[in-house]
Amino acid sequence: MENIEYSGYWWLPSDPDKKIAGTLTFTNDEGIKLQLMDSFLQLIVGSFTRELVSTTGELKSTPDVPIILGFADRNIITLCDSTIFSSELYYSKFALIGRYFTKPDELLFNQARVEYSYLSDWADLPRIREETKLPYQDKEEELRFIYTRPETIEGTTKDGKFSLDYSYSNKHFVNIDFKQFASFIIQPNEELSFKNFHSKFIHPLNNFITFATDRTNCITELKLYSRHGHLLHRVNSRDILDEIPIEAIYQTIYPERKKTDKLLIKPKMLFSLSDIKIKSDFSSILEKWFDSWEKLDSIFNLFFSIRYKPDMYLENKFINLVQAAESYHRRRINRQILPDDEYKKRRKAVLDSLDSLSDEYKQWAKEKLQLKNDPGLKQRLIDLTELIPEVTNQLINDKESFSAKITATRNDFVHDNKTKDKKSAKLEELPDLIELLSFILQACFLMELGFNSEECHQLLNRNDRYQEKVEIISSKRRINYMKNALDIARYFLCRVDREAGDTISPLKLQKLVYYAQAWSLVFRNKPLFFQDIEAWVYGHVIRDVWNEYKSYNYRDIPAPDELEIEFEKDEIEVLEEVWNTYGELSARYLKELTHSEPPWLNARKDLEPAQPSNNIISQDDMKAFYSEMVEA
Repeated sequence: MENIEYSGYWWLPSDPDKKIAGTLTFTNDEGIKLQLMDSFLQLIVGSFTRELVSTTGELKSTPDVPIILGFADRNIITLCDSTIFSSELYYSKFALIGRYFTKPDELLFNQARVEYSYLSDWADLPRIREETKLPYQDKEEELRFIYTRPETIEGTTKDGKFSLDYSYSNKHFVNIDFKQFASFIIQPNEELSFKNFHSKFIHPLNNFITFATDRTNCITELKLYSRHGHLLHRVNSRDILDEIPIEAIYQTIYPERKKTDKLLIKPKMLFSLSDIKIKSDFSSILEKWFDSWEKLDSIFNLFFSIRYKPDMYLENKFINLVQAAESYHRRRINRQILPDDEYKKRRKAVLDSLDSLSDEYKQWAKEKLQLKNDPGLKQRLIDLTELIPEVTNQLINDKESFSAKITATRNDFVHDNKTKDKKSAKLEELPDLIELLSFILQACFLMELGFNSEECHQLLNRNDRYQEKVEIISSKRRINYMKNALDIARYFLCRVDREAGDTISPLKLQKLVYYAQAWSLVFRNKPLFFQDIEAWVYGHVIRDVWNEYKSYNYRDIPAPDELEIEFEKDEIEVLEEVWNTYGELSARYLKELTHSEPPWLNARKDLEPAQPSNNIISQDDMKAFYSEMVEA
């Protein structure tokens, strides 16, 4: 909502002749503020002034003012539910511009038109096309643009009618300024107060668009319609009064969107209107959303709180999402650990074992035991991950360990344990856990709208934020599944027969590790270690290996105490093949051999022989060249 500042005259409905000059301002940070040049206090408290105001003029209590009316900058304004901050300063919960309401019971509304910051992006606005110039039109004397306004989309739920309406504004002075936008038109089945209208329709729809666009939305414009109140001029027909919009202004919890001319493209969203049209009809999706909101409102509030309060502490974000996940499981799955008969049998056996205790101890034991048949948080999280396997298989390596870590971390935070659980997450791990929990809940909410697990995965997998997370996790998996080049180097150092007088220098070691990587690409179709191999002047270098053993220069490297890692069977087969083929060759011979082969030559092309370089030797080149050797 835009900031405003209106100066004019203000009065109470009970005394319209007592008008006071003042200025009304609104920002979402400060709310609606009315600064007067005099005070309504005498009129508000009447004969009770002495009881409410001290001798110094300070208020002992702050009575609310239901309605203040005003005429400012040619606008008729009703301020509602105002609180007295000082005798001349008032804060109002909401303002209605364009209608006078003199009684609180008149504040009933039968329709609203609301715009959200990313609604137009979500609603798939059509392109404005420039008409093609015909061949016989030599001069560009006339440019024509074509805009086809989409049809209004209508839907009905048990609580009212909804329309997605497409509109445009056009300022045509010197420059063309044509803007199209979408808005929701809401028509409840019955007239509602502003508070009920907001909580039942406007706020849930804001969250719906925030969820769908994967972006925090705010209300950019809200117009209400009412059969009540009056204007400066008399309107005889209530139907005509009903057609005149009332602009509503109020302070919201939603952070404002930074203005930009760029549209939010589909890969940035979770789903758009076109996805809903493919999946189901407009009415069905809205019905499911409002039904879910009614049943899961506290869960939605926990989830969206971290969107609307991005500066919230990490610990609070984590706790909110864990609580949302636990509550969602309790409401939607709520399975029991044991069948009822078995549970009752075990419960009876445990309670019967307490009979030997005194009544006092027995009661204490029963309270401490609190025998329940509900799963714990860890099992609830595992159940949720199994609910959407296509999503969680991409995001989580070990679902049991993941659930155990979240459970331990939650318990440490909630119970303020002095001795932290070993499974508990470190502070730097919280952002990842928060994002993973967020994706799991997003998938659950998509299922609430009627999407199945596979469709949830398809929508999430199209989302840039999700794809980025999956790529990070995949990279970590690749690194975790691969060995370190230093592990390969130690393997070869252990294979040297020092009793027979064999030695190995850093130069020879680099060549053996290089060949191990090359032949792993050929025989295993994947790298053996994750580090890159660089094309230095004197050959192939794995920087970590070079840093570890550079102090030996051309001298023999001693054997390590032991291998610190176990190798898979196929890895050992490659390593043994490399050792048996190249292990007896000298460092000088291996240097000349590798320098004659295309992978090193390609990495150093266009370089002088003695020119330093850290160019990466391509794994594709390595695989291609050595594969040809096998085929030959």
